[in-house]
Amino acid sequence: MKAGVPLTQSFEIVADSLDNPSMKDLVLKIKADIEAGGTFASSLRKHPRYFDDLFCSLVESGEQSGALETMLERVATYKEKK
Repeated sequence: MKAGVPLTQSFEIVADSLDNPSMKDLVLKIKADIEAGGTFASSLRKHPRYFDDLFCSLVESGEQSGALETMLERVATYKEKK
């Protein structure tokens, strides 16, 4: 996002770099859901095995406030410390 890459294109880049087929499929499903008009948070909520409520709520908050990039950085820092 900092590089000015659109969110959906970011998912393509990530998917192309993944060797794990199930993770690649997950990323592409999220991308497709967003392209179909869903929000990032609602797309993540469809995959509770990978994204907990706190994570989804923080993403949703970032989307609503226009600070998604900042919120994702905070979530990444939180997950790294965990």
